[in-house]
Amino acid sequence: MLPSAVCESAGANGGTSLNTYLSTEMENHQQHMSDSSYLTTTTDFYERVAESPEIGLCCVGGGQLTFPDLCIPADMEAMSYGCGSSVQPQDLGNARRVLYVGVGGGKEALQFAYFTRRAGAMIAIDPVAPMRVVATRNLATAAAGNAWFDPAFVEVRAGDAFALGVDDASVDIVAQNCLFNIFEPVDLSRALQEARRVLRPGGRLSMSDPIAIEISPRTCAAMRDFARCA
Repeated sequence: MLPSAVCESAGANGGTSLNTYLSTEMENHQQHMSDSSYLTTTTDFYERVAESPEIGLCCVGGGQLTFPDLCIPADMEAMSYGCGSSVQPQDLGNARRVLYVGVGGGKEALQFAYFTRRAGAMIAIDPVAPMRVVATRNLATAAAGNAWFDPAFVEVRAGDAFALGVDDASVDIVAQNCLFNIFEPVDLSRALQEARRVLRPGGRLSMSDPIAIEISPRTCAAMRDFARCA
């Protein structure tokens, strides 16, 4: 695939990665943090970066997808806080409804909407209110640069991986990018069970997460209580 089209130029600041941030928080608070407090730390981090796009917020970089007549706004591209892509065109032919977990800047929600192209077919959830605001703004910008796109094609809602907020067996695809890899085993199990609950028979869970096939480096091992890098 060629690099995706960007509608206009925009800068993005290099900054602290999520894993580095979590590692610092672990060192500062390890003796006092509960088992689930890493989730609060993650939410706090994304609240901070919602209005200040930063590069390198995932363990690895990812390739870009391009589709005819799809233009990604520069501000949306700058907030592409993921790795690889959960958008798999070969799986989208019969998808009537897609649920995206962790909308971020809205890029992959827009890419999914490229295939669904109707109101109610694309739901994007995020627990971070400032991120939902920015994603909604970015999607409105995308409408100006994509004649085929209507912001009504993507419904941005409050929610998280443990409470997806839709009925049982009501979506064809649940997708996430660089999210489930941070979960501790108990929380990962909860997220997978919730995804299974909402998927229709024959539905798909599309995930794009960094993994390691060798022993993680010392810096990653130091974060094992927060980010499951390996």
